[in-house]
Amino acid sequence: MMVEDRELSALAPRIWERWTQAVDRKGDPFRTVALATSSPEHGASARMVVLRAVEPSERWLEFHTDARSGKIADLSDDPRATLLFWDPAAQLQLRAEGRVALYGADTREAAERFAKLGSGARRTYRTEQPAGAPLERPEALRFTLSSGDDPASTSFVVARLTVERIDWLQLSDEGQRRAEIVYREGSATQRWIAP
Repeated sequence: MMVEDRELSALAPRIWERWTQAVDRKGDPFRTVALATSSPEHGASARMVVLRAVEPSERWLEFHTDARSGKIADLSDDPRATLLFWDPAAQLQLRAEGRVALYGADTREAAERFAKLGSGARRTYRTEQPAGAPLERPEALRFTLSSGDDPASTSFVVARLTVERIDWLQLSDEGQRRAEIVYREGSATQRWIAP
């Protein structure tokens, strides 16, 4: 077996391990990533999200969002999305392409994740105004007070991107290297591609 073949076959496990480690490392550049979506009404859109969980055996990457955000509207129109990862020190770019499943307040997934949120994170989902709503000034943002069931739980959504394709790009002064991994029905095809 050639060195390149061994390197290629080891690529997917290394990527999934790196994503898994990033979840618990606040300073890891793979923890805060760009989410790209599109919709017929808004066209292409990108924003930052935090990687919250990874499940290599199921091939999903999880982030959380507000049910009232533009991400939800975009993903409801078209569940296809890309997560873009960049590590400046390693000069490594990863694109995870796939479809996003949304789990809202009435699901076990959201209830389990919401129960683990700290008070600061819950506050994010407790605003009266939806994300993107106009404000006269930043101090005009209002929060719903919690009594009984936390009202923030109705705004909390778990989003899971099931990875269908990974695009790996390693930049280097000696030359760029690029590979792709495509997942189909229980199998993966890996190959080198032109950078």
